[in-house]
Amino acid sequence: MHKAMLIAIALLLGIFPSLEAADEASFDIVADKPYTEEDWEWTADVTSLYGNDNAYGNPIAQGESIIVNLPAFGMNGDEEMFRFGFTTNHLVNATVSISLSPFINTIDETEIIPVIFTAEMTGVTDKPAGFSGSGDPGRTETAEPLSMYGETITWEMMRSPLTPIIGSGDWGIYTGTVIVMAGFRSPHAGESLAGKKWAMPISVTLTVEGQ
Repeated sequence: MHKAMLIAIALLLGIFPSLEAADEASFDIVADKPYTEEDWEWTADVTSLYGNDNAYGNPIAQGESIIVNLPAFGMNGDEEMFRFGFTTNHLVNATVSISLSPFINTIDETEIIPVIFTAEMTGVTDKPAGFSGSGDPGRTETAEPLSMYGETITWEMMRSPLTPIIGSGDWGIYTGTVIVMAGFRSPHAGESLAGKKWAMPISVTLTVEGQ
């Protein structure tokens, strides 16, 4: 068995200091990565898509949160909230879990707005000539959490020994993407709640095992 190192990166998605639950909101990456595989390259990130004119979205940095504009939210159907992305040049064991919460009043965390979430998961492998094998092509799931992190969507993107995506001398790449959208059962569900600040706390955990 290869000697392995444990890499942990945490990106906190806090709501506001007044929210006791803010400490629970996090983006964690945990990797079990052999020292011997120096050509293994991978990246992971979470990007806010809500309220953006930028089609690529904005990276979510430590301490940031997604603040929702009510009552305009969802007037034209579900809205994109954030995107999780994972790329690697090796097939590996990779699982992402996304724990979802209702919208929460930033002043009074006991006040919530139930939301229906849709997660679109897509896995694509750019395979060079002579290489076969891929990960889960993805799927779509919905969730309606009624408490803090009340629903978790887990996607096992790949389950494979560490295998370089290479064939005929050319490297390929695997890209796993999750886009999370949100909406109300009624387009005007938040109408009476205007004037308050509402936040979307999220928790994303990616586990990557290289052996």
